[in-house]
This record gives sequence, structure tokens and C-alpha cells, in this order.
Amino acid sequence: MSFEKAVFARSVTINFRKNKDLCIGQIRFTTKKINNSL
Repeated sequence: MSFEKAVFARSVTINFRKNKDLCIGQIRFTTKKINNSL
């Protein structure tokens, strides 16, 4: 049971990191676009 919980927690952490990186990348891209159009 604890092993399953550990695997679940790990996959959630990995997904969270991936999503965070994607969000940061999108924000940077959008900021660049806004700066270019100004």
C-alpha cells in the first residue's frame, strides 16, 4: 500500500514539474510576443 502511495506521489510530482515548466515557457513566450509588438 505504501509503495503504491509513493509511486502515485512521485508521478504527481513529475507531472506537476512538467506542468510548471510548460506554464513558465508559455509565460516567457507570451511576454516576448508582447514586448515585440510594443
